[in-house]
Amino acid sequence: MKSILRYILIAIALLAVVLIIGFAAGYRFGPGLSIVKVGTIEVTNLPSGTTVILNEDRKTTTNEAVDSFRIGGVLPESHTLLVSREGYWPWAKDVVVPENETITFAPFFVPRSSTGVIITDTDPAYATIRGQITSHELPRSDSPLYSNDETIAVWVNDKAVHARWEGEGTPPYFFCTGGICPTETVVFTAFEDVRDLSFLPGRRDVLAIATGHGVIALEMDRRGTPQNFQPIYEGQSPIFAPGATSTLYVLDEPYLYEISI
Repeated sequence: MKSILRYILIAIALLAVVLIIGFAAGYRFGPGLSIVKVGTIEVTNLPSGTTVILNEDRKTTTNEAVDSFRIGGVLPESHTLLVSREGYWPWAKDVVVPENETITFAPFFVPRSSTGVIITDTDPAYATIRGQITSHELPRSDSPLYSNDETIAVWVNDKAVHARWEGEGTPPYFFCTGGICPTETVVFTAFEDVRDLSFLPGRRDVLAIATGHGVIALEMDRRGTPQNFQPIYEGQSPIFAPGATSTLYVLDEPYLYEISI
């Protein structure tokens, strides 16, 4: 009897060692007691005071700006990722984390109440800014708009916004869907005509688009759901041009605005 008990204890101890080693190596019990290897979610370019929440139970708030924040030990299944910042529209996605892989997301933030000023015709820069906006032609396939690093070209065909990777190597993750990363893709199809298109200042993966009655910021990343967009301006029939860092000049006749984003 003592021998049997000894063997049972040894077996339990060995199992515990195996489980500890497996846990340290990233293995977990998945659905149906299957053994799976966990993945990692990486969230980049976070300002100070940003809160990252995974599945409502793993919550972290940054005390300072961080280039990269990682959430490890994530089971290879669907998860809800929410990234928020006080005073800004939230960014959220339902994402599937592949087994033993790291997936990267780069949330963007637009103020809930965009601040701006009206530029009147008495301003010395009025004519120049207005001319910059009205002379801007909508990018087309034969004359696309390029990102600052000239690796991404975007244009409008009918109501669809297209993007093409022109850099070296594999396109970046925000060109990918379902594990496939084409060099050319349709980023967005609008319900109404697209009047203006540009890259959001400081980003090559987020676009500013004028359609309908407003201007929105739209991420190119279509992995998971939803494809995040955030309102920048709501009016009548605005067109725009990028201003200095974190600003857009918006013309919504008869008014000309400089909007901080």
